[in-house]
This record gives sequence, C-alpha cells and structure tokens, in this order.
Amino acid sequence: MSEPGSPDTAGLKSELAASIRALLRSIETDGEPEAVRDFVAQVAPLAGPIGQWVEFEGRELARRIPELGQRIAREALDRPAATFDRAPLILLEGENPEDVLRSWRVQLQANLDAIETLMAGTPDEIRRSKWIWFEDCRDDRIEFFRIAQVRDCLKEALKCAGLLAARPAVQRVLAGDVLFRDDFSGDLSKWTCFGVGVREVTGGRLHTKGSPMMLWTGGDPFPDGCLVSLHFTPGQGEGGIIFALPGLPREGLDLSVSAARDLHQLVPPGNTDDMEPYNYGVTTYHVSLHRGRSGTTHLRRAGNGLRMLSRIAEDPCAAADKTYHIAILKIDESFQVRVDGKLIHAYIDAGVYGAVPQIGHFGIKPFGGQGRRPMDVWYDDVTVHRLTRQ
Repeated sequence: MSEPGSPDTAGLKSELAASIRALLRSIETDGEPEAVRDFVAQVAPLAGPIGQWVEFEGRELARRIPELGQRIAREALDRPAATFDRAPLILLEGENPEDVLRSWRVQLQANLDAIETLMAGTPDEIRRSKWIWFEDCRDDRIEFFRIAQVRDCLKEALKCAGLLAARPAVQRVLAGDVLFRDDFSGDLSKWTCFGVGVREVTGGRLHTKGSPMMLWTGGDPFPDGCLVSLHFTPGQGEGGIIFALPGLPREGLDLSVSAARDLHQLVPPGNTDDMEPYNYGVTTYHVSLHRGRSGTTHLRRAGNGLRMLSRIAEDPCAAADKTYHIAILKIDESFQVRVDGKLIHAYIDAGVYGAVPQIGHFGIKPFGGQGRRPMDVWYDDVTVHRLTRQ
C-alpha cells in the first residue's frame, strides 16, 4: 500500500514501459519520424507525475539522511529542456548528415534502455549501467537517485526523438585561426598542471602516468566555437583517459580541484572516490577513451556530479600501443568527438543537466590505476582552432 502523498509508481512504470515498447515496434514497422512523434505525444504527459515522484523520494531521503539535503535539492531541481524547431547538424567538410542522425538514434536507444534498467534493475545492474554514480547505488539512497535519473533520461529521450522528427538544419564548419598549439618540442609551460604522478615532455611528446592528475591549457579560456585535435597513444597498464572541454572551475574554486586528493566541501557526504572533487568542482563536457575492460566510451558532463550524455558500446581506442587522432568540437549546443576521422559522439545539449557550457580550457585527465598498474600515455600535436561557419 502506498504512503499518503506517494505517486502511483506501478502505474508510471507500466505506462513508460508500454510507450518504450510501442516506440521500438513503430520504428521497425512505420518508420522513424512518425514513430518518434507518437512517442513524444504519449510520454510527454508523464513528465509531471515523474517529477512529483522525484520530489517524494527526495523528501524521504532527506528525512533519513539530513546531511544530503543540499545535494537532494540540487538533484530534485526540475530543469526545463530546450526544444528545437529545426535539428542542428554540425558537420566538418565532407561529412554526411546521416552520421549525426545515427548518433542521435544511438542516444535515444541508450536512454530508453537506461530507463528500463533504472526502473526494474537490481542495484548491481544499475551500477554496471554507469547511469548513476556507483556510490549512489547504495541501498540507503538508490531509490531517489534512480528515479531522478529516469526523469532526466526521459527528457533526453524526448529531446532525441524531437531532433529526429524535426527538419534538419545543416551547418558546415571549418578549422580557422589557431588559438593554441603545442608540439611538445619544449617544456610544459603552456599548461597548468595539478595532482600527482608523472607528467613530462620526452622524445617530443607529452608523457603521463598516474592519478589523480589533470593538465589544463594555460592562458585565457577558449571561446565557444572551437576544435581541439591531438594524437593520443595509450600504453600498457590500467585506467583510462579523459579529454575535457570547455572546462571552468565552479564559482569560488580554481582548477586545482580537478585533481584534489582531499574531499572538497562540494562532494556529497559518503562519496569517497578521488574523481568526485573534479565531478563537482569543474563544469565541463568530457569524453573517456581507452577505458580498459569496460569496452565502452562515454561522453559526460561534470560540475553537478557526473552525468552520462552518450554511451557507445565499442571503445574506438581499445587497443594499447596504437596512436589515434582525436578531434573534439564544441559550438553552440553541439559537442562532438571524432576518432581517426570517424564521428563517435554527437550530442545536442538541451540544458537537462544545467546551462550549456560556453567558454573554457581543454584538459587531459588520466583516471584509474591507483596503486595497481598505472598506464603510460603519450600525447602529441595538441592544436585548438577557432571554428568558422561555411
């Protein structure tokens, strides 16, 4: 029997599951645009009741664990998602719009799969899905965080569906003026470095090993509308690499928080992983590559915890001792990642997780491998171009 004021959770679960199944069947039989329009019409009315569910679970969790009150208030904030009359397809020279559309379809499917796992999965299954930070999957707090993430995944799914159904607006961009360049023929004076471990220039390349560590481009933040390119060679060892853009510290902090060992006051009580000061202290997008045994690549947002934006089941940088060309693009609400010329992530930020980041630095962050077998990684030819529109 439900408590007074509690939402009809069983009914909401049933309606969501039915709408997701109907969407997937319709795409197979009726084609994509009409199917996603039907999905939006069916699911959009559920946003209000799910928001009430989040508020209910938030009150319950705050009653049980009062020290989480500030975190719960931030998580429970129901931000309106932007809508797009036309779908912005950002393309580099020679690229096909279908590559961007394919990425949006993958994100739609990933958010639908996440909703099903969050609704019906065990804590271990939810933890393995990576949609909730692993320390929030504990029995004493998972109910609130799972439904808050369902709410946000639903907004992201509705955004993707809307983009796929909208008329495309193709915008081709080119690499323009050089804003930053380092071929590592000298030292690390162009970078601001924090944390522990090896960071050195050797043989005309940057070499890192160990964590927590973060390197940020020095000088002024880059403007919106830029393209970062570099060569990246992961070696043997455990862990992975994060490339972040556009990174800025949250108000009252500086970028040293990105590699802090001590838990900062912004980190939620009970969260002890050394990634958390970065997750809560720096506002940025980031892509993680060469993720070891996970076999995946993730595009996320940091700043108010770590938020999954795009998850690809095949890591394009899985092999060690191989050099990859990485290109990261940020312009307006679009963030894209390419590996060896292939588009891997193409994300449109509708503000589900906060205001769209605009200006900031480019950052490199090794992660994992502490006390075990940290990975050697080499980087070369880091260049940042201003983007120009054709």
